[in-house]
Amino acid sequence: AMLDTYFSGYDVSAVFHMQTLLDQNETANRILRAMYFGPELLFPALLTALLFLIFLRLGPIETWRGRQAPRLLGRITYVLPFIYGFADYAENISSLVAFSDSGAAGFAAQILPWMTKLKFASLAICAILIVRGAILHQTHES
Repeated sequence: AMLDTYFSGYDVSAVFHMQTLLDQNETANRILRAMYFGPELLFPALLTALLFLIFLRLGPIETWRGRQAPRLLGRITYVLPFIYGFADYAENISSLVAFSDSGAAGFAAQILPWMTKLKFASLAICAILIVRGAILHQTHES
């Protein structure tokens, strides 16, 4: 299974175990590389653009906990999709390096779990803010 499908997360030992499995199975290694040089090149950019466009459509956060939101908080929401995109591409690059014979494979294996956590955390925050914004947008129209 792919490491990012582990619901409870994974650690460096899981990355090294995956590296051993890929070294033993050339077909799995080729499939993984094809995934990273195919859909994984396009999907993060498309999702980043979609999230950004949704945030543009919803507008900046105007209220927070019943009060006027600080202007910085309203503007920082536009940065969140790009944090997701950066983290997703960083995860993809560190995966390619971690599962290669590179001298930096050990370092990439150590940062890979953190890149995955950052990716999913930023995506979850985006989803929560989009749902919140959609609900507030709907109540303002009513």
